[in-house]
Amino acid sequence: MKSVLLFGIPRDPYMNDTIPNPTWDEVNDRVSRGTVLVICGGLMLAEAFKQKVLSRTVATTLAVFEPVPRELVLSALCLLVSFMSELASNSAVSFLMIPVVIDLALLTKKHPLHYALPAAMCCSISLMLLVATPTSAIVYHLGHKMPRDMARPGVLMNLMTVVGEIAYVHVVAVYLLGLDSMPWWAKDYSINLVGTITSRMARTARRAAIEAAGSWQHCRICTQRW
Repeated sequence: MKSVLLFGIPRDPYMNDTIPNPTWDEVNDRVSRGTVLVICGGLMLAEAFKQKVLSRTVATTLAVFEPVPRELVLSALCLLVSFMSELASNSAVSFLMIPVVIDLALLTKKHPLHYALPAAMCCSISLMLLVATPTSAIVYHLGHKMPRDMARPGVLMNLMTVVGEIAYVHVVAVYLLGLDSMPWWAKDYSINLVGTITSRMARTARRAAIEAAGSWQHCRICTQRW
């Protein structure tokens, strides 16, 4: 909206000029549409993921890894979020993954910040592909760099950064923030979350059973008529 209002500002108001400050030809030549589509598309995907309450569904699916050691789960989450940030903007990845990570921590009875803190930091590790950040997209659009030129050093930098963040969480953050135990304020929410997911799964199973029974009854009637 602010960008549209710029077209109503005259370039030289003291000369009674009707030419807008940015003309359409200037905007058409200088604005990178690909950058806008990449950023807005990632935000729209994250908002759709949030509105459909898919974060809890994904967290419930990932809760089967509860017996896996916490360090391995954290490493896998950091790598996943890091490479997802290469395919979308960091704001979209954070909107998409942070609710999933928090619900996963609550379902597995871990401190929410123990998973959410490194995942949030890994959302900003965008060092490899052109769609990761607006600056990378602008550089690619202007033709100064190719995707392979960004990907080769970016892979090593991503891995080094992920290792550093995991070490920081386990060495510093665990002792400073007390991330080794479940906080009291998250226990009630965890119980409510498990109850909500259980009741939703029960309703889904009941609906599937009713539909299966209806299909079986319909097939039985058709068989008798035949």
